[in-house]
Amino acid sequence: MRLGPPQVFDSNGSSTRVIDFTAPTQPNGQITAGSTWNFQVWYHDAQGTPTTVNLSDALNATFCP
Repeated sequence: MRLGPPQVFDSNGSSTRVIDFTAPTQPNGQITAGSTWNFQVWYHDAQGTPTTVNLSDALNATFCP
């Protein structure tokens, strides 16, 4: 599942994604209490470099009630 819209990173390579837990995910109900999800960012390298893409380190998150 992709989360939109695309994120913008600052000059330090940092970005923040706010998740609204009161709005259902699509398809409905996938993020539930006790479920574990894995996240990874797929990104384009900085402007002025050859057009390449990379992947971030992965993050494992277990959602609590």
